[in-house]
Order: sequence, then C-alpha cells, then structure tokens
Amino acid sequence: MILLAWILLLAASTGVDLVDEVYQIPASEWRYVELGLNQRPALVSAGFEVQSGPRQVRLALMRREDLDRLREGAPQSVIDLTAAAASGSLKPHVRGPGDFVIVVDNRGNAPAKVHLRVH
Repeated sequence: MILLAWILLLAASTGVDLVDEVYQIPASEWRYVELGLNQRPALVSAGFEVQSGPRQVRLALMRREDLDRLREGAPQSVIDLTAAAASGSLKPHVRGPGDFVIVVDNRGNAPAKVHLRVH
C-alpha cells in the first residue's frame, strides 16, 4: 500500500518545462508566453535573467483576458509580479483552470536580451 502511495505521489508531482529561451524585448515593450494550464491547478516556476540591455525587466503572471486588456491599454489585474531588475523569479500556485500567460516586460529605454525559463 505504501508503494502505491509513493507511485501516485511521484506521478502527481511531475513537472513540465514550458520555456527555456532567450527573447529580444524592444525598449518599453513586452512579450508573452501562453501557459495552457486549462486542465488542473499547478505550481508555476518562472525566472528570468537579462543577458544584455537595461536591467529593468519584470515578469507578470496573469489570465489571458487580462493580457487582452493590457493590449488595449485598459486596467488589468496581475496574479504575481516581480520587481523590475536584472533577474527575478516567481512561483505562484495557480489554483483554478484557465488560460494563463507570463508577460516579460522591458521597462528600460533600450532593447533587452532576456533568458526566460518557465517550468
């Protein structure tokens, strides 16, 4: 019985690498990555490191509908947000199903080369 419990625990805690890429983010602009967590709650682990350019980048986790509001310049809500810096990470627990995105926001006045990892 204990062996079965361990197998179920390991199966439930599997991780998936969603992103491990370098992005060029123009000055004062942002890019996003779809997470596709429609099926069940998940622990999102996202981190970034600026490889070149201004050290004023931040990550935000938000619902897809808030990304649409961001595009329109309308008020939006954010689930989790890092400070603007040369590197940072967030590890929110997404409790409900839905369409979620990670936004990489370059707050600087020059392009930034940013390594993004999402697990």
